[in-house]
Amino acid sequence: MDFSFSSDQEELRALTNRVLTDRCTMEHLKEIEDAGGIDLVLWRELADLGIVGIGMPEADGGAGLGFAEVAIVLEEVGRTVAQIPAMAVMGMAAPFLAEYAPKQLAGLASGERIVTVAIHDLVGDIHTPYLEAKGGVLEGVKTNVPFGTVADGFIVTAADGIYYIDAKAKGVTVERQAATDGIPDAKVTFSGAAAEKIAGLDALDRLIEYGQTSQALIMAGVTAQAVEIMSAYVKERVQFDRQIATFQAVAQRAAECRIDADAINDAFERRPSGRRERCIGEVLGSGRRRSRRSCLCASSRWCWCRSRLPIASLLLVGQEAGTVPWWNHSESAAPRQVAC
Repeated sequence: MDFSFSSDQEELRALTNRVLTDRCTMEHLKEIEDAGGIDLVLWRELADLGIVGIGMPEADGGAGLGFAEVAIVLEEVGRTVAQIPAMAVMGMAAPFLAEYAPKQLAGLASGERIVTVAIHDLVGDIHTPYLEAKGGVLEGVKTNVPFGTVADGFIVTAADGIYYIDAKAKGVTVERQAATDGIPDAKVTFSGAAAEKIAGLDALDRLIEYGQTSQALIMAGVTAQAVEIMSAYVKERVQFDRQIATFQAVAQRAAECRIDADAINDAFERRPSGRRERCIGEVLGSGRRRSRRSCLCASSRWCWCRSRLPIASLLLVGQEAGTVPWWNHSESAAPRQVAC
């Protein structure tokens, strides 16, 4: 069974990695964080190269490829912790809109518009939205909206379904929320805001699963890069006139981290179905409700959120080296629940 990527997919990975690596130096990341936390110049550069629209329909300016190609880009975004709305737009909004509201895809592939998702209420669970919608009019608050401060539109989950609303619509107020990764979230208040219903609650799990898959892919990139940083560090660090990589305790822990980081990718790439498109996005077609603790890799031999992977230690290594962990926890609200 061949799990390797095609030559075209490898070229996409190489191009994405080259662009992101050249741009996302430590100095540049710090500059962007000080300037507001969002690199829109890089986002538009990726759009010009056709990367942003890689999984979007050709009729809307995209390349018309699948979620496997989107997954490649998301993993590279995780490797470089690029401050761009890749997960919100490419991983969640675009594939969902392609299914339920194709007309709202206009301008996404070109980078002219940014549409994000608003699924977190101030209280409750993402599977049971609290925000009210009466007659297509939204009343309530959504918190921890990724890249909400620069969004042109929102996909909003409500008690009776899923809505699309323009960010500049009457009754929509957007407030910046500081976050620990330096990329701002937004608190969005809807006060009698008229919105377009694009799907019922039966599509909610679909939207959440897009988020779970996308977040996990980005975390796979983060952990892979953290392992590389760790590997370089233990080869250079000298203690008692020896490289610490030669110490048995260090070598064994490093090997365990590498195995577990590879296991995260195995969760996507070596599913029983044997087809890469389903390996990466099989959960997206399940159509059944999942518990809050369920995971896209639940039926796999490895599960990155259940197999006691030392992700925390990997991220700690990355943080000490200046690589900011991707997950985002607002200082003024509850943490995101998109991932498992």
